[in-house]
Amino acid sequence: MKEIIEHGKTLHEAKRRIAELEAENAALREKARCSWTEMDPENFPGSYETQCGHAWVFIDGDAAFNGAKFCPYCSGEIEVAPTPNT
Repeated sequence: MKEIIEHGKTLHEAKRRIAELEAENAALREKARCSWTEMDPENFPGSYETQCGHAWVFIDGDAAFNGAKFCPYCSGEIEVAPTPNT
């Protein structure tokens, strides 16, 4: 009987730890994104303001053209914000 109780406690602790890790993982996934907004697509295409507070300029093309996937400043996955129509 004592072994069953000990296994029950261990199982409960494992489930609690799994829930904690899942919550941490969700928080990290949310932090792992960086939204980029093109600053002046008409006059300076390929120039972006990053969510993490920096600027980045591609000499040729834009983020998609250059295959940019991760922010060089915060390492977050780049999400290019839609450019409002002017």
